[in-house]
Amino acid sequence: MADNKPEIWQEILHMAAENEQKVALDYGRLVEYMKETNDVKRFLEALGTERLWAGLSPEQREELRRLALQDNSAPNGPTG
Repeated sequence: MADNKPEIWQEILHMAAENEQKVALDYGRLVEYMKETNDVKRFLEALGTERLWAGLSPEQREELRRLALQDNSAPNGPTG
């Protein structure tokens, strides 16, 4: 069942593009789902970090910066 998830997201984005609507993805929820299914690495490899960054709003970029700084300041360094 998890194998169909990328196709579902592609279809959602395709439908939105056809309707000329902007799709606002909640990356936080998406990342949480992928953490649960261990798909984060595969997702980033498929999408690419530059493409992900380009799709983020300034607020989302700032949140990622904040999380990265918070993660790097943890006693044991970055977690994954």
